[in-house]
Amino acid sequence: MRGYRLLVVSESSLNAFDSERPILSRYLEQIGSRSWSGVLHQKYLNLLMATLKKQASKNTSIIIWQLKRGGNEMICRIGNMSRFSEDGRYCIHIKKISVKESLRKTGKTPWLNLLDYVTVACLSHDIGKNTFIFQKELRGIESHRDGKRIRDSRHELLSLVSLNRVFSGNSLYPDEHYDEIKDGFPKLVDHPLIRAIVGSHHRLPSSTIETRASPSEFGLEQHAHKTVQTSSKSFVVERGFKRVENLLVAMRDTTKGYPQGWTPSMAFLYGRTAMMLADHAVSAEDSTIKENATPVCLKEKEMLEKASSVKPSAEALRIKSYANTNNHKVNGIRSLGCRLERHLIRVANRGKYMVNMLANFQWPAYE
Repeated sequence: MRGYRLLVVSESSLNAFDSERPILSRYLEQIGSRSWSGVLHQKYLNLLMATLKKQASKNTSIIIWQLKRGGNEMICRIGNMSRFSEDGRYCIHIKKISVKESLRKTGKTPWLNLLDYVTVACLSHDIGKNTFIFQKELRGIESHRDGKRIRDSRHELLSLVSLNRVFSGNSLYPDEHYDEIKDGFPKLVDHPLIRAIVGSHHRLPSSTIETRASPSEFGLEQHAHKTVQTSSKSFVVERGFKRVENLLVAMRDTTKGYPQGWTPSMAFLYGRTAMMLADHAVSAEDSTIKENATPVCLKEKEMLEKASSVKPSAEALRIKSYANTNNHKVNGIRSLGCRLERHLIRVANRGKYMVNMLANFQWPAYE
């Protein structure tokens, strides 16, 4: 059997390094703090690579070299290769800093002040999708009453109702359904900027912000009444969005009014832009990447088609809540995209980077 003289270098971190070290030491001799060397036959080399790949995580970073007289040859890369140079010959240590730290170091204080506002808007913008009728429509099922199709209120406006609940000290969602909306939507007097961004992230009201003194006055009430639901109640589906709820509560007091260093109109313009860019980027990933597709359960779909939209059963209200659909069908079946809570957190994380990009954006110089 042919033997390979090997050199293995690991730049893995945290638990990944602790778990792979005994595996490598079982086959090879450790010659440095992060390197192993020895001779292995093909059978055991394949077994080593298979074992390392099986237990690899996002913190894994390993390169296996075959040592030759005429020049070393890379046999395998496992895990995250950002910790090595492109040819694998050098280890690279990059210190990642947070968006807040980046903005603070570069002296962009106004953008730093805007960051929490955008984060809260991103975390709450799609909370109103967690309703029975909306989740049915994601699965391709229309709701009817008296022969007419019915819909919920616009989900961004229902998101304002949930946001108001959290900021008022209540749980994110009501026990069963949102109360029928008659007198407009919560004014969120202490949080006018977030209210304006969330309430308009799909549609701008007819009276635009340029004609008003502040975002809280730019026609959201009129917009709300025009798009009010035709269904009698919006039933809440999934509970337990505790991570989102805790993050919103933690930033409730730091996002009142408007950020320092901004006029209301400019804070709205850039805050809304950052949130919408993040939302569209994440939604595109959810809908176009085939690996993100989750096929609709046919039994669940059949149950939902029979369920009443006016008063759905407890079983029908236990469906999982998704944010969007995926363009790829799985075995010919309609597919869902990302779970709602995960979508909100991903948009919030992406929103921070959008703020940083806007803060550092420069128009190209033209001669």
